[in-house]
Amino acid sequence: MSPPEPEITPRAKHSQLGISTALITIRVLDQVTMYGPAGSADCSRGKDAADLLGLLVVHREGLTRERAYQVLWPDITLDHYDCFHGPKSELRDKLVRVLDRPNQGKNLLQYVGGRYRLNPLLVTTDLWQLRDALAEAKQADSPAQMIASLRRAADLYAGPFLPAGTHPWATEAAEDLRHDVIQALLRLGELEPDADRVTAVLERARRLDPVNEQVSCRMMRHFSALGRNDAVYVTYRDLCQALAELDGLSPSAKTRELYGRLTGHAS
Repeated sequence: MSPPEPEITPRAKHSQLGISTALITIRVLDQVTMYGPAGSADCSRGKDAADLLGLLVVHREGLTRERAYQVLWPDITLDHYDCFHGPKSELRDKLVRVLDRPNQGKNLLQYVGGRYRLNPLLVTTDLWQLRDALAEAKQADSPAQMIASLRRAADLYAGPFLPAGTHPWATEAAEDLRHDVIQALLRLGELEPDADRVTAVLERARRLDPVNEQVSCRMMRHFSALGRNDAVYVTYRDLCQALAELDGLSPSAKTRELYGRLTGHAS
């Protein structure tokens, strides 16, 4: 029988594996997939493992069993039925599989101080990287640093959070993140020095939320400053159509007034 593999610790990580960055990358934006030296593993839609993974990613500092039950199984008490063990074991197995280190499950998904967490020394996630980029943008010392951080956050947002999730909390978390990304894009649009880049940033924000009047108003001002009245008209028309498709709504008086002021035409 071969001896057990030694635990990977921060000190041993470099000498054993020769890698100074996280060994496993978890994507929860646009897909739910783990990537490691041995390949990749998906979390299937409709299984609690995907939602538990999403919770672990959101609760970066640690997730209690009680919190997991509150969010995922609110109608089941901890002492009635163990809903937690199955998806937790499935996640550990997938992490071990993509790392290809059979005895490292407890080191990848740790239990520390009554909380479960993904080991940040061995695992990284696209959501963590995006949130870190947004935090760096807020603390930036110069416009150039802020632009770089906001661009990185925008690049990391490949799609909605946890598309494989099936519980209501995932939809709420996805909406909160989408809102934060749109606000980051609007801020980036204020800072980008190139007009074409500004256009691309604002158009992406509109694709993320076609009925967002703040985004459309910013676009109309941008196009008007460039002398592109045709684009002002198209932006306003598209907003009207998107709102009409959403329960027959129409632009606010403030938006209509802006359009009229920029074009000289009543809306």
